[in-house]
Amino acid sequence: MAEKEKLTDKQKGEREELQLDILKDKKLKQFAVAYFGKNESQFGQMGKVSTHMDYSNVMANPSKSVSEVISKSFLYAEQGEMYAGSVTPGELLKNAKDFYFGGLDYLKVSKVLELMGSEISDEVLAEDQKSMYMEDFKAANEEDYKKITWAYKS
Repeated sequence: MAEKEKLTDKQKGEREELQLDILKDKKLKQFAVAYFGKNESQFGQMGKVSTHMDYSNVMANPSKSVSEVISKSFLYAEQGEMYAGSVTPGELLKNAKDFYFGGLDYLKVSKVLELMGSEISDEVLAEDQKSMYMEDFKAANEEDYKKITWAYKS
């Protein structure tokens, strides 16, 4: 198996900017969060109603990212046979969640902390760790990586 191609700092920066645009897309975020709200056993009837409202609002006027999630969901459902697949609302929500959170590793640790509105002292997380991309940080410190990603997704 070939080794993963090493990206330049410029390429990593461009990838980070693209992912930041995705994470700033409020409609995609609504769609992704609706995935979690549909869990009635955890969020009750209010979560179910909220999920339906978010889903309906986003579907009525999707953003570019949401349109991409929807179109890719249908294309992947075909599995080699045109117009043969079906896509459920639950699958759309799951795909939105995966798309929204999927690129978190492409951001610097400091950007993820900034998006959470969190300031962590240098005593807890060194400045050089904060300047690492999450994918590199994961390899260096998996336990703290899991804490940060869990906190971001919560």
